[in-house]
Amino acid sequence: MIKNNTPILEYTLDGNKEVFVKRDDLCVKPPCPPLAKLRGVILRLLALKKQGVKLVGVLDTRISKSAWGVAYLAQNMGIKVVAYYPHLKEYTETPTNQKKAEELGAEVYPLKGGRTAVLYSWAKKDIEKRGGYMIPMGLVVRESIKAVYKEASRTPEQYLGGSIVISVGSGMTIAGVSLALASKVKTIYGISAGMSTSRQRQKIKTTSGFSLAQNVELILPEGVDYYFYEAMETPFQSSPYYDKKALRWLVENWDTIPKPVLFWNIGV
Repeated sequence: MIKNNTPILEYTLDGNKEVFVKRDDLCVKPPCPPLAKLRGVILRLLALKKQGVKLVGVLDTRISKSAWGVAYLAQNMGIKVVAYYPHLKEYTETPTNQKKAEELGAEVYPLKGGRTAVLYSWAKKDIEKRGGYMIPMGLVVRESIKAVYKEASRTPEQYLGGSIVISVGSGMTIAGVSLALASKVKTIYGISAGMSTSRQRQKIKTTSGFSLAQNVELILPEGVDYYFYEAMETPFQSSPYYDKKALRWLVENWDTIPKPVLFWNIGV
């Protein structure tokens, strides 16, 4: 269900910038969304199954595909998924990402729009009342760090020695990449998709128990927030809310970062 040894392919960006791209978005296939963090989530679900858990809840933001991805993984495990999401006034019907989760067997549960922390707390109470387990917000599970570490450790030396550029949301992917590869490159640049870098560092430390390596730089580009849509064109599948923000930074800072450049495409 999860593919290891996803390919590293060479692409040209902005006309003349040659970049190696780790296509970790290809770790899953349709109808699953291209969501590399599912590497760790499947391990959490398998552990829950062993414990006898048959119901899990997932809270989506209005752009995330978390419940869709979890529903795909859980459909053959005997685990039912409840997809909670903020139902905004402008929605005339169930949003696409939640429809996809529903098609895979999930129960769709709209919540009145509000602060994410408040919605998550409400959803957690509801799923626990039903005897279920609430997946951490943003699919932040320690297993993701371990799973990404194993995948990153397979990276051939020919792609290393220079820079790694990666989009950062909750930080689980960059934590795994850092553990495996920080000692093999000059710098890892983590480009925030909107969260403050101080919150990202704290979330990584809280979840993993360790701090990022000294040669890992976390950067929040000016004007970028979580809901900012980056529309740049790319020669491979990438997310306008995550990957493309980092790709924009890469193109704009190409002359100042060590080569070769390996871009870690997470595809959310």
